[in-house]
Amino acid sequence: MSYNTIKRKVKIYLTNDESYRDEDNLLVIRYWSDELKAEGIHMEGLLAMQFLNYYAAGYLTPADEIIKAKREIQSKDITLRGDLWLKRTIN
Repeated sequence: MSYNTIKRKVKIYLTNDESYRDEDNLLVIRYWSDELKAEGIHMEGLLAMQFLNYYAAGYLTPADEIIKAKREIQSKDITLRGDLWLKRTIN
């Protein structure tokens, strides 16, 4: 998946749900859940070892790419920054 596609999806998540703006792990889990659903795989019935195999085989976008996209988006669009971003800049 191209980096621009990752950024586009992440921006949608940040726009639609403020909880993802401060929670990298929640954002990554949501992203992966949607990727798996697109392949017809639902997280509810997925065993941990199956999930790890999907990740290791490259079926899921690496977490660092998702977080990198989030940070880039937030650096350019102040409306998508979370409370933690604001606290860091004040201190």
